[in-house]
Amino acid sequence: MKGRFSLNRILHNNRLMIVISLVLAIILWAGVVYGSGSNEKRNINLGTYTLSFADNSYAKETGLSIIQGAEVDVQVEVSGPRFRINQAQSEISISADLSSIVRPGTYRIPLTATGASDYTIDAVNPSSVTVVADYILSKTLLLTTDISAVTVPEGGEYRLGSAMLDTSVINDDSTLEIEGPQTVLERIESVVARISEGKTIEKATVFPAELVALDANGNAVDTTLCNFLDKNGNVIQSLNLTVPVSVSREVPLTYTVENLPAAYRDDTSFITLEPSSVTLWGPEESLENYQVDLGTLDFDNIGPGNTTIQMPLHLKSGVQVDGNISEVAVSIRMQNLEIRYVDLPLTGSNVRIVNSASDQLLSVDESTILSIPLVGPADSLEALTENNLQVLVDLKGETVADGDSAQARVTVTGFDDVWVYYGTGSRDGFPVTLRISS
Repeated sequence: MKGRFSLNRILHNNRLMIVISLVLAIILWAGVVYGSGSNEKRNINLGTYTLSFADNSYAKETGLSIIQGAEVDVQVEVSGPRFRINQAQSEISISADLSSIVRPGTYRIPLTATGASDYTIDAVNPSSVTVVADYILSKTLLLTTDISAVTVPEGGEYRLGSAMLDTSVINDDSTLEIEGPQTVLERIESVVARISEGKTIEKATVFPAELVALDANGNAVDTTLCNFLDKNGNVIQSLNLTVPVSVSREVPLTYTVENLPAAYRDDTSFITLEPSSVTLWGPEESLENYQVDLGTLDFDNIGPGNTTIQMPLHLKSGVQVDGNISEVAVSIRMQNLEIRYVDLPLTGSNVRIVNSASDQLLSVDESTILSIPLVGPADSLEALTENNLQVLVDLKGETVADGDSAQARVTVTGFDDVWVYYGTGSRDGFPVTLRISS
C-alpha cells in the first residue's frame, strides 16, 4: 500500500545505506579515539636541538663559546590521549640552562621538555648533555716541512732539496695561522706540513702534505676543534709541497778586484782562494753555467795587516754547498810589502778638481794632506817622492758652495807596485775643503 513503512525497501535503498554506514563509522571512530581506552605512550623524535648562550650575557660578553656538544638529537616519551599525542611533536619545546657556564671547562647540562597540559612528558632522552666551553683564539706559527717519506735512488747521484711551500697559500714569511680553543692552542708549539705517502723520485715533484700541530715535545696535538687558515683566511687542512731533486756540480769561485796596482794583476800567486772551488747541490737547471761570485776585493781598503780576508759565500735560493762552507779564505801575498806614511803638499800642479756643475773657479783650502799611507815593496817606497802623487777631487756633477767638504783621491804615478791605503771600511778619499775664487 502506498505510504506504508517498508523495512525491505529501506534496506534495498543503496544511497540511504551509504549515508547510514558513514554515520555509524564516524560514531565508532569517535568512540575509539575519545573513549577511556584511547590513552597510550609513545616516543617522539624532536630532531636536533642546538644549545647556545642566548640567555648567558656573561658568556657572550667574555667571548666564551660552546666548542663541543652544542648539538644533540632529542627524543621524548609522552603519554596521554592518542589524538593529542599525534599533535604533540609540534608543541613540545626543549630548553637547557647554561647560566652555570662562566669559564672554560666541561659541563653536564640537563635538558628540559615542555608541552601542553593534556598529555604528560614522562622522559627526555638524553636527559642531559655534556658540553665543552672555551675561548676561540688564533695563533700564528712558523710552518716547517717533513719530507722524510720521500726518497731518491741509491748511489749518491741525487739528493733531495729543501721543500718549497706554496706561497699563494702560505704567508711570505712561511707562517700559518691556526684558530681554535684556547686550551688547545696553548699546547701547540709548531706546525709541520708532513708528506705521509711518499715515493722515490728523480725530479722535482709536488706532493699533498697534511698540516700537523706539534707540542713542545714534538708530539701531535689533536686539532679536530681547530682550523688552519691560509693567507686569505680560508680554512685548509693540507697544502701542496714541491720537493726538488738536486744534482752536484763543482763550481769555480770568482771575485772582482778594484784598485790593484798593475804589477800584481797577472800574478796568479798574489791572490789565492781556499777553497778555490766548491761542490754545490741544486736543481740541474740552476747549476748550469753557475759561478759563485764572492764580491769585490778593493785594495783601497787592504793594507799590510790584511794577509787573509774571509769573504762570505752567498748562494742563490735552492742551492746548497757540500761541507757546510759559509766563508772562503782569500790570502794576499803581503810578506814583502811595507807601509810608508807621506805628507803631500798641495799645489796647483798636483791637484785637479773635475766634474763641477758650474764654471766656478775652485781650489782646496788645505795646504797639505798629512800621513798618506802607501803600500808597496820597500825599495819602491824608498824611491817614491811627492812628485809621484796626484790628487783628484771628483765632484760628480754636484753644485758646491764655498766651504763645502769633498773627498780627495790620491793616485800613484811612476810605480806600478804601490797603492794608497785608505783604511778599512768603504773609505776611498781624504777630506778637503773647497774654496770658490771670485
